[in-house]
Amino acid sequence: MTTTDLLPEFVGTLAGQDTPLGNARDLHAALGDGRHVATWIKQRIAEYGFAEGEDSVFDSQKRGNQTGRGADRRSRD
Repeated sequence: MTTTDLLPEFVGTLAGQDTPLGNARDLHAALGDGRHVATWIKQRIAEYGFAEGEDSVFDSQKRGNQTGRGADRRSRD
C-alpha cells in the first residue's frame, strides 16, 4: 500500500515551490479519528509546530465561504 492509496495528493505551492500536498480533512477521515476535525487539526498544529504558509495551512479554494448566523465561517485546510 502506498500513501496515495490512503490520501489523495495534489500539487500546491509552499514557500514559492510546487509541493505535493494532501487535505487535512481527507487525512482525518482516513485515520478514523472520532474527534471533530477542527479540534483534531488544531491539536496536530500545536503538537508539531506547523507554521502557516510553510506547512500546508491555507484557505480552502474548494469549499467556498460559508456565511450565516453572523459570522464568516471560511474553511481552512
